[in-house]
Amino acid sequence: MLITPTKKFWEVFRSTNGALSCCESLFIMQAAALAPKGIYIECGVAYGKSAISALQILKEYENGKDDVRFILVDPLFDDIEIAKSVEKTVCSITEKLIPRCYEGAYSTKIIPQHEKYSYAMLDSGDHEQTILDEFYLIKDRMVSGGVIVMHDLDSQYIRVREVYNMFLATGNYEEIIPDWKSIEAYAEENNLEDGTNQSWHHSELKHPKFVGALKRK
Repeated sequence: MLITPTKKFWEVFRSTNGALSCCESLFIMQAAALAPKGIYIECGVAYGKSAISALQILKEYENGKDDVRFILVDPLFDDIEIAKSVEKTVCSITEKLIPRCYEGAYSTKIIPQHEKYSYAMLDSGDHEQTILDEFYLIKDRMVSGGVIVMHDLDSQYIRVREVYNMFLATGNYEEIIPDWKSIEAYAEENNLEDGTNQSWHHSELKHPKFVGALKRK
């Protein structure tokens, strides 16, 4: 059954600047729902569209939100005002997980700071060398059942598909297959891409679907 968010979520999501379609947001929710409790990281947050999508679903520990870390990484956070704005946007959706924006940090410096992750979003601006570096840093740090989401898959960035296949080639990961038919039907039924989604992601398409996910065995 398709996991769907509240009306308030869509109001916040569509008014947030970024490069993510509503269909892609919906798939991120389906993938994030499979992630176990633990440490979560997003690399390449920009203004928070994908972060709030995952945050709708990611689990908190029974004894409180302080035991769950949601790490947000983007060089944009060199600007403290942007970092504060992203945290405010993310927290406006739910307070079950408190995010932390790492000011001006790069994913390659933050990923090694933790031994294990339960959820990771890889969408750093450099889809050439950085995505390769992230692969080598995180491939053995995902817990069993941990979920990795990758944006710009099968778009103009060829390296993203190469790295996706590299995860599969380790033998330790399996694909999370999107139900794009149901996702797109929901988007159409609710008129989600009616021109009010503030996204610059493949604006020539009504429903961009350039996102994929893997689960650690």
